[in-house]
Amino acid sequence: YFNSANECIEAAKLCPPDIFIGYLLPNDPRGEEVVKRLRSISKDIKIILVFSSAYPRLIHCALKFQPQAILFKEDAVDEVKRAICAVVNGENYFGAAVQNAIVGGALTMNGVSPTRREVEVLNLIAKGNTTKEIATELNISVNTIETYRKALFTKFQAKNSTGLIICLLY
Repeated sequence: YFNSANECIEAAKLCPPDIFIGYLLPNDPRGEEVVKRLRSISKDIKIILVFSSAYPRLIHCALKFQPQAILFKEDAVDEVKRAICAVVNGENYFGAAVQNAIVGGALTMNGVSPTRREVEVLNLIAKGNTTKEIATELNISVNTIETYRKALFTKFQAKNSTGLIICLLY
C-alpha cells in the first residue's frame, strides 16, 4: 500500500511487484502515469485497475494500457477474488459490470441505437458465446440470432464478430 504514485514507483524499481492493483479516479492523470511507469519498469507486471464507477469513457481509455483486469470499488469480495485468481493464473478478467460499461459506452460514443434484444445479443457476443449458445441462453432460434448479428454488423459497420468487438473497444 502506497500513499503516493512516486512512493509506489520507487518501491517497484527496487522490487518489481507481480501484480499492481490501482484505484483510479476519472480525469486523474496520476493513475495513468503510474501504469505507464510500472510498465516501463517491468513488462511482466500484471495490472488490475479499480474504478470508482462504471464510467465507460474511462474504461475505454484504460483498455489501451492492456490491464489484466478491471474492477469497480463497489464490486463484491467474491468478484475481487475471481479477478485476482484469474490474473494470477495468467488470464484476463472483465466482469459483467465492465462488459456492460464497455458495450454501453460504445453504443453512446458511436451514436448507434440497437434494440434491447440486440444489446442482449451484443453482450453475449462480447462474452465469446457462439450463435448456438446465444440462442439457447435467450431461448430463441439460431436463425433469429443470425438476423440480430447481421443487423449489428450493419449498424456498427463490422464484417464479423471480431470486427464488432473492435468497434466496441475503440
